[in-house]
Amino acid sequence: MRKHYFFALFAAALLSLAALSTKELMPEFLELSDWFNVASPLSRKDFQGKVAVIGFWNDSRPEGLRAVTQLQQWALDYETGGFEALGIFCPEFDFQKEPDRLERLSEKLGLNIPLAVDAEARMWKSYNVQSNPSFYVIDAHGRIRHSVQGLSAFGETEKTIRDLLTESGRAPAPKQDSEPPKPAKLFSSVDFGYKHAPPFGNEGGIRAGTPQTFKKPESIGAGFFYLDGKWRFEEDKIHAASSPTGLVLKLRAKKIYILAGSVRDKPSGAKITLDGNPVPAPLRGADAAGQGDASMFFVKDYRFYEILNAKNSAERTVEIRFEEPGIEIYRVSGET
Repeated sequence: MRKHYFFALFAAALLSLAALSTKELMPEFLELSDWFNVASPLSRKDFQGKVAVIGFWNDSRPEGLRAVTQLQQWALDYETGGFEALGIFCPEFDFQKEPDRLERLSEKLGLNIPLAVDAEARMWKSYNVQSNPSFYVIDAHGRIRHSVQGLSAFGETEKTIRDLLTESGRAPAPKQDSEPPKPAKLFSSVDFGYKHAPPFGNEGGIRAGTPQTFKKPESIGAGFFYLDGKWRFEEDKIHAASSPTGLVLKLRAKKIYILAGSVRDKPSGAKITLDGNPVPAPLRGADAAGQGDASMFFVKDYRFYEILNAKNSAERTVEIRFEEPGIEIYRVSGET
């Protein structure tokens, strides 16, 4: 009996460590900074009597940008029905902590929902967030009724919003379309910093913080990345220590994004090839362009660059050649 008793206590403890359970009161807002699109910082009291969605996100993954855009859409769809949306920006990298970064993102994406920066991840921890992005749906009594970790189908979250609005006496108008919710986009990512133990394919291994010269092998294996030229592995990125340099990887995707920036004061050109050839015009991403016989994009600001935008997912070998030193690459993401 004693053994079963302690097993039950252990199981209960594990459950308490999971993401916040439904019908638990939303935590108070802890030291959020740099509020935007509001006259003054919000508190839990501002959400009393309202149905709300709190979204945790940042711009280090395409999923985060899609999530905050969806938050904005819900705010527009239910703006007259006692609904509130709040986007909490949670920096992952140092460059995301720049004071005006969120303001520039808000303007670029056309956001007018309340936004705040969780610079020290205090809100992230109090909600026990496990993934970027994540959503928490709050009822009119301030209780968490639904949560989604990661980019999941939005249909279930919106159904919860509508059910809670109805429950609070503010039934929303019937939806005009009857199309089923679109499935969530699926993303895979490669993180390059040595703290991630990245899937590095070159011989010689990784020496943290020390410039190393690599040579691209003749054979490229799926699921690995390869470097050419002199690079330095840092904790959360790789740094091009000379020029020219190259990055090669094989992945299955229809869209490919690279999270990168340059320490130089001017844009640095990068040439892209797809399966050994210049990227055809119909497949170039929003940041890529033709230049003579080559496909190029230019790196300066620290952000995502969309370099491939195809209609269908396929296994592709992508090589990027950088013409200048000082390029820093954090992540490559592929949308399947």
